[in-house]
Amino acid sequence: MLRPVIMIGCGGSGQKAVRYVRDAVRRRLIHAGWEGEFPESWQFLGIDTLTTQEDPSIPPLPANDYISVSLNYTTYGNLAAALDAKFPVGSAGFKEMMGWRPNPTQVSVPLQAGAGQLRAVGRAAGVLALQNIVQQRLLTAFSACASGGPTLSEVSQRLGVTVPAGTPVPAPITIVVGSMAGGTWDKALTTTIAICKAASMVSNLNVQVTIRGIWGTKAYICQAYDSRVDKFDKVKRLFPALRANGTTPEGLCYEATMKYFVPTTKDVDSYFLNICDGEPNFSEDGTNYYGEVALQHTRKMVKKIKEQGVRVMAYFVSDYDHDSSKRKFKTMYGEDSRFININDIIPITKTLNELFLTK
Repeated sequence: MLRPVIMIGCGGSGQKAVRYVRDAVRRRLIHAGWEGEFPESWQFLGIDTLTTQEDPSIPPLPANDYISVSLNYTTYGNLAAALDAKFPVGSAGFKEMMGWRPNPTQVSVPLQAGAGQLRAVGRAAGVLALQNIVQQRLLTAFSACASGGPTLSEVSQRLGVTVPAGTPVPAPITIVVGSMAGGTWDKALTTTIAICKAASMVSNLNVQVTIRGIWGTKAYICQAYDSRVDKFDKVKRLFPALRANGTTPEGLCYEATMKYFVPTTKDVDSYFLNICDGEPNFSEDGTNYYGEVALQHTRKMVKKIKEQGVRVMAYFVSDYDHDSSKRKFKTMYGEDSRFININDIIPITKTLNELFLTK
């Protein structure tokens, strides 16, 4: 018997991915001659702050499978006040609410139109919605997976999977889909493309672009562009297809990519520009790379980069102030740390000018 599945898409990119997958499954069932309802043992859920599903070009989820966590709060200020009321000083959960939430006076997005690509706003909405509506919908999903065995057995056989009599319904596979592949990634990539374009117009200035992520259960580094061998046309043709994938195996990827660095000499100045939106984390294939271990390993790799004579400029891009994240970033990059809002490219160009003008 095929396995029950609960696939949950979080945020704009996540819920769109789930909609694509559900539609592909639906079409596969039709192609196999299935005429019944969509199997209840396959649950595809979308969770977002939007009150409606955006992008009508993607087949929408059934209304009961889309969960808006805005909870009728029209502004983040109203939501923040509700959180303060739910978790007053000294209550259980109060400490967990401290240090990461944006200042309500600095957030003006209309909540029901989306979180404005502000991750912490989405998280804050999720805190209240988790107990009120999300938890109940997830319990319903697990219940549907357990009770949908007979239909799943028929679907399995229709798709060519033999199901012996008396086969129990397997436990569901639960998949959570989320991504930085939305606004943060797009703006970071736009900034990178602008740097590549500027370099293509200046003689004696070369640029290499590497992108790190997760492929399957492995950390990987993608050598996306090298102006010494690639034409800028490659950026125009291929970069629009690049997507963020997985977590942030920061120092692990530095160790793999250092062999491609061009050391500084009396004739060459070499710079390492890093754009990142989180702390290092990689927990796959038996590897647990996170916390202080990952911070110190990345710090060690940054030191090795500098020992090659390569100057470092590290940008932490975020849409809110978070002292804990800044402290961890400084642990890795020290005085080479810069903290910017990715919506504003001016600080990057300014600090790059400072870097290029400093010998």
